[in-house]
Amino acid sequence: MPWPTSQYTIIDREENPNSFVPVQKYQEVCQWFGFARSYIARLYADRDERDLEIGKLRRHQSRQSSVVTLLQLEVDRLWTRLEVEGIPLNFSGEVDDGSSSDDAPPSPPPQAASGSSRRRR
Repeated sequence: MPWPTSQYTIIDREENPNSFVPVQKYQEVCQWFGFARSYIARLYADRDERDLEIGKLRRHQSRQSSVVTLLQLEVDRLWTRLEVEGIPLNFSGEVDDGSSSDDAPPSPPPQAASGSSRRRR
């Protein structure tokens, strides 16, 4: 034996009572296992934190999707209301100067527009 018996440790006495490992080697292995254990624990903590963040992002995305759906329903409802009331929309960005165009539907009389809004309220 290259080292005195006091520098060896028994790994598993029941299976092999004559197997000795140098204490220094045993301590190095224990140190590496300790490092591996702490590294794995840190990975699990990082994974748990990431999973929580993903959950938050999914909930936020779901809320945004719901809001977009509600807004689209409101836009559709308003478009329908404008079509029913015959209100023309000008998307060209030009100021309406009062001149009529053959393409645009005629404007409803002021009483008809105010009368229909009173009916709904």
